[in-house]
Amino acid sequence: MLDNKITHLFKTNLRFKDLCVDMLSRQYGFFTKQINAYKNILNFKESYLVYNRNVIWDLKTIDNTKDKIDWSGFYKFKGIELNLSFFKKYEDYIKFQNTQLNKNIDWSNQLLDRYADRWEWEWLMMRAIVASPRNIAKYKDRYDWDKLSSNRHLKLTEDLLDTYLENWNWIKLSSNSSLVLDKRSIEKYKDQLCFNGLSRNPSMVPFILAYPNNYDWNWVTFSQNRGVVFGDKIIQFLIEKFKANQTYLKGYSVGLQNNFAKGSLILAVSNNLNFNRDIWFSESFIEHIPWKLLIQRKPDVLTTQEIEDHINLEDFIKILPYNVIQKLSKQYILNNLEVLLKFRWSLFRYANIDEVFVKTYAIEDDWFQLAFNTRFNWSLEFLLAHLDKFESNNGLSQNENLFESLFGSATKEEIENLLKVY
Repeated sequence: MLDNKITHLFKTNLRFKDLCVDMLSRQYGFFTKQINAYKNILNFKESYLVYNRNVIWDLKTIDNTKDKIDWSGFYKFKGIELNLSFFKKYEDYIKFQNTQLNKNIDWSNQLLDRYADRWEWEWLMMRAIVASPRNIAKYKDRYDWDKLSSNRHLKLTEDLLDTYLENWNWIKLSSNSSLVLDKRSIEKYKDQLCFNGLSRNPSMVPFILAYPNNYDWNWVTFSQNRGVVFGDKIIQFLIEKFKANQTYLKGYSVGLQNNFAKGSLILAVSNNLNFNRDIWFSESFIEHIPWKLLIQRKPDVLTTQEIEDHINLEDFIKILPYNVIQKLSKQYILNNLEVLLKFRWSLFRYANIDEVFVKTYAIEDDWFQLAFNTRFNWSLEFLLAHLDKFESNNGLSQNENLFESLFGSATKEEIENLLKVY
């Protein structure tokens, strides 16, 4: 149920009314019928209704509101297949520089060809449509070959590799999972290939393990390969490889060599997208965890207590990452306030802070960041008391916790009645 205070303020407070409209435009799950009914009230700009992930558009609604829509954000439309017919109908509205961001485009050769002079080709290089041999041949001079070399939709046949031998960025191509080579192919292209890149190529993991001593593999990079499935056997294999590379330890005991190898391995694996806490926080490795780098690289896998026990705030010079500051407790923040206020941009935007903290320590510039903070305990009373301190509706309108506080329990009828008195 909608708080009666909100209805009253909507009628009497212009700033609050505009904020409510912006917030609803950005987050409320409008039906297309409602969008058509309130099209003269809602905010159709890119960061508002066009961005709204809870709205499913249809062609009729787009047609009825085409002159209100901020078309620079059309790539965010949900629910519509953006095919050749759609582009033809709205080609005078569409901002082509953003099209590559829309996942609903029904790409075809006809679509690519019709607007060849309007695409931002650099930004199409990861799309499947540009990876076809037909389009590579036709548009090769428009292509950004550095980016294309990372396109995972490529069918990297020997003919395709040979035809554009001098065009490929072989460093990026080597790490592309679309590149799958056998022994003959590696011998053929060994002067072009980057074995560091191949070591991180998920598709090459079986080959690397089949020929571990035949080529100049980078075992640090291999440990970061998302295609590696870690188990006891492969972990022991990598420990031996790391020991072999640490020649300066040859004179030390096997136990010391193992400890250094384990430390090096877990340091390398901390950059693996598939970092598995259950493996690397086991009894075998817990003493070798590089806490400093893990806090910087993988704070999401750490608990608040682990971060607070091992973090050294002096290690962070200019930026304290948001996913670190989100983990810090209120008490830790208060205990280390002097240092943390050096990162006040992140502190007020992401930290678990409360009204007392804000009232005590906020300065003028902090209110802009606070508007985005979803860990803050928002209330209508706090918002009204400080609304004049927020210079725009941008952050407040997209704050999911604030939206939930104001409109989370509102019914469809209450939202409509609110907009009717705009």
